[in-house]
Amino acid sequence: MAEFIKAIPSILASEGYRKGKSIGHVNDGADRGKETVAGISRYFWPKAKIWAVVDAAKLKPNFPASLANDEPFYQLILDFYKVNFWDVVTADSIKNQEIGKTIVDTAILEGLKPAIKRAEQILHLPQTGVITPQTVKLLNLLL
Repeated sequence: MAEFIKAIPSILASEGYRKGKSIGHVNDGADRGKETVAGISRYFWPKAKIWAVVDAAKLKPNFPASLANDEPFYQLILDFYKVNFWDVVTADSIKNQEIGKTIVDTAILEGLKPAIKRAEQILHLPQTGVITPQTVKLLNLLL
């Protein structure tokens, strides 16, 4: 079965988070996501628990580097991705690690429904944007 702990390092790296080096902080007014950390957009996820930590860290020296080795902050990021993406697409039920990771990564980049609809399209299923047991069953038949 796909494992979150194996998938998350490459997912975070693609979002600019490198533990001990960078939290992937960007605040670009031209970007529709506005301020983001580790790919988590304040605009789209304003209630994410990371924002209280980010805002407190901004008041201290050496932001954002000061959060690069912060284990509780890292755990908040992991929890966010696990609950809001990995669990929603039921990636633990997908046998192939790469398929599970790819669906989650696509959901992060494009949104949950578009990513699921893309998987459904590949599987020749009606495009509902909702993972069903049938979706998982067919995904598990892929190599």
